[in-house]
Amino acid sequence: MKLRSVIAGAALIAGVGMAAAAPAQAAITQNQDGTTCVTDHRETAAWTNCSGGSGTWKIYVECDWQADHTGDWHTGGGSDSYECWNEVLGANVRWR
Repeated sequence: MKLRSVIAGAALIAGVGMAAAAPAQAAITQNQDGTTCVTDHRETAAWTNCSGGSGTWKIYVECDWQADHTGDWHTGGGSDSYECWNEVLGANVRWR
């Protein structure tokens, strides 16, 4: 019985270590009307960089423990960013 507990404990520790080493989410690329936006985020900050075209876009950031953020409208190239108090759960560009 003692050996089973040791093995189960080791497996639990190994599983926690593997979860902590998971890679960060990759950037999202979105296109519309010739405008290309690349949106990314880490822990509390989210940002987007757009180039070219005539697409009209705004950044949308989903935050943990606070209201989500919707940025101002932009047309064509440009950038925008937002920082959540606690954690960014996701971010993308919304098109008009």
